[in-house]
Amino acid sequence: FPSHDKGGVGASTVSLSLAACWARHGLSVALIDLDDFSPMITNWAGVSSSKRKLVVEAIKLGNADGKVAELAHPLTQYNDLLYIIAQPENYAESFHFKADIIDGAPSCSSYVSSLVRGLQEIFDLVVIDTGRSWGVATLAALSCSDKVCFVIDDDRVSLSTSLENLARLYRESDDDGEFDLRKWSLVLNAHTGYVLI
Repeated sequence: FPSHDKGGVGASTVSLSLAACWARHGLSVALIDLDDFSPMITNWAGVSSSKRKLVVEAIKLGNADGKVAELAHPLTQYNDLLYIIAQPENYAESFHFKADIIDGAPSCSSYVSSLVRGLQEIFDLVVIDTGRSWGVATLAALSCSDKVCFVIDDDRVSLSTSLENLARLYRESDDDGEFDLRKWSLVLNAHTGYVLI
């Protein structure tokens, strides 16, 4: 899944583009929107309030078991090959899904893990757009992922800061599955040309 720790670098665009491309080529794809700073994909897809409330209920339960198909919002323009799993209606900037409506809910990690497992049984591919807050949902998603694209702006400051933050998280992690760097790729958003010059 595309990931980043700095907003506006294009991770949501990369996530949506990959998912849409694979769907256009006949693969069934689920795209999970975990970006709690800016749920661009949820908003773009026009996910209904009722679907977003179902996400809240699954988070409150701490799992998506038996509810995965209900959570998936189909995009008809992709011949029902691309589905969005939305953000809940209310979200906060502290950690993924940590909103007033779900205070006291079980850890999001169990929800995310069960969601990804359930989607993998139904879809050819699962793409996850993570947010920059690196909350428990992001760390749970890392453990479930086969490949990770780390999207970073191409200026030296952003690149240095992002890699320093990644190194710190790697050092502090006690779960080998979260930061298995063999499955990571670096994607530079080359809009400035600074690093490339």
